[in-house]
Amino acid sequence: MDNELPNNFDELFDFMISNIGMPMSEKFVSGVIGIIKEMQNQRDYVIEKYLNLRDQDMTDFLHTIKTSGNKAIPHETQLQIKLGSNPGTVDVKIKLPGQKEFSDLGELPVKNGVLELPVKLVFLSYAREDQTRVKEISEALSQDGFLTWWDVKDLIPGDDWKSTIQEAIEKSDFAVLFFSEVSCTKIGYIQKEFKYIREQSELRPTNKRFIVPVLIEPCSPPREFSPFHWLKLWEDGAYEKLKQALS
Repeated sequence: MDNELPNNFDELFDFMISNIGMPMSEKFVSGVIGIIKEMQNQRDYVIEKYLNLRDQDMTDFLHTIKTSGNKAIPHETQLQIKLGSNPGTVDVKIKLPGQKEFSDLGELPVKNGVLELPVKLVFLSYAREDQTRVKEISEALSQDGFLTWWDVKDLIPGDDWKSTIQEAIEKSDFAVLFFSEVSCTKIGYIQKEFKYIREQSELRPTNKRFIVPVLIEPCSPPREFSPFHWLKLWEDGAYEKLKQALS
């Protein structure tokens, strides 16, 4: 072993992954990965670094990291991983781009060499006139470890914007719909987007929350959303309730 390997084996491995623009499992196929190997002594661990996945030793403990649903991870995402207190687990912290502090994902199981990160993707649906308020919510959610998707941030030149938005809705764990006097009365694509989100909710299990309706101001949302309990953004503790709904 070389001198660069850490000496504190209670924190077995702590590494940063940068420039990730695809699901992590794909990144590791062509990148550098750290693998934990448990030695004969239960407390004697070492870290070995490899440059390709063809070395059979890499499958001893952990060879793939992915997200639930195989969601893409943004560029410059950082991970901190150390061996968990329970057999077959690792303790994981994640820091998304722009996030000031790491979010603690807790102890996660490694199954057949695969670690799945329970990172939630939240689609934000809104009228352009409400963009400033939605941006504030998006930034707050990002600081709290949620992936957010909204057109201003995630659409890039050349995208087929309609199909890209629909695909993002389909892949998301939650859709937060921001209702205001404008979004409830505006004629345009926003109404079609609301309807598509409602259709997607019908394809999901009835006991699985998908739609989270948020009232930016007092207004009357479309009738098809009347069965849902609405979050009133102006009330005390509204943001904490939103995080609870997305957990």
